Amino acid sequence: MILGKRTAKLVREAIVLGHVHGVLWGQAFPRNSGEPYPGDSAVVAGVLRAAKSHRDLYPTLAQVQPDTEEADRG
Repeated sequence: MILGKRTAKLVREAIVLGHVHGVLWGQAFPRNSGEPYPGDSAVVAGVLRAAKSHRDLYPTLAQVQPDTEEADRG
């Protein structure tokens, strides 16, 4: 699949920030803690919040507006 430039930037930034989020979560809650990993909506909302907090690192993703209905279900 070939992605346009903007879409490719969004995907790249989301993958990197999602990975960082997962690593940090794993450090905060080891496997034996019993804490369940958050659902997809909660992860998306957290990644978008983090992107907005770090606009210099994730400029394209920081412009994405979350789906408020989906975020409310998170």
